[in-house]
Amino acid sequence: MLWFDYDETKFAQAAVYLTTRCREMTKMKLFKLLYFADKQHLCEYGRPIVGGHYVAMEHGPVHSQGYDAVKDLTRPVHEALAVRGSVIAVRSHLGVDALSETDVEVLDDVIARLGGCTAKELRDLSHEEKPWASRERNAEMLFEEMMVGADPSIVELVHSDQEIRDLANALSLSEEQIYS
Repeated sequence: MLWFDYDETKFAQAAVYLTTRCREMTKMKLFKLLYFADKQHLCEYGRPIVGGHYVAMEHGPVHSQGYDAVKDLTRPVHEALAVRGSVIAVRSHLGVDALSETDVEVLDDVIARLGGCTAKELRDLSHEEKPWASRERNAEMLFEEMMVGADPSIVELVHSDQEIRDLANALSLSEEQIYS
């Protein structure tokens, strides 16, 4: 099974980046845009933007750790985002120093294609996604299903990298230790 470490700093920066560039940001809209960005980045570059995992919730894919961060007012993301009910607004800009050039490129592409959609339109679009439709509600979604249709060389690369991550995990090594 494919898995990727969650990076809360990248989540916060991506959330602020999306919120500053899209009108009428809500939690639902944010999590759908993030899903489409993570899926696109995974298929094009072999990794999602923020890592972690997605859950097939009633209204579509939701990034599990990001959802927890948005719900928990003590988490660092709340220094940058104000969450009132379902509406999200920017308190302060975080910059994009934790995001790679390709992360920003894909976020910009998702904003251009989907940023003008409503939360309901994005929910409906996400319900057409096999990774969501194939899972029971509240079950973890599979990155393998997110990669259906991706270039076979990217899929092979991701699976090779997964073997390295699994070995590192078994040896209690960080990714930095493995790749340095």
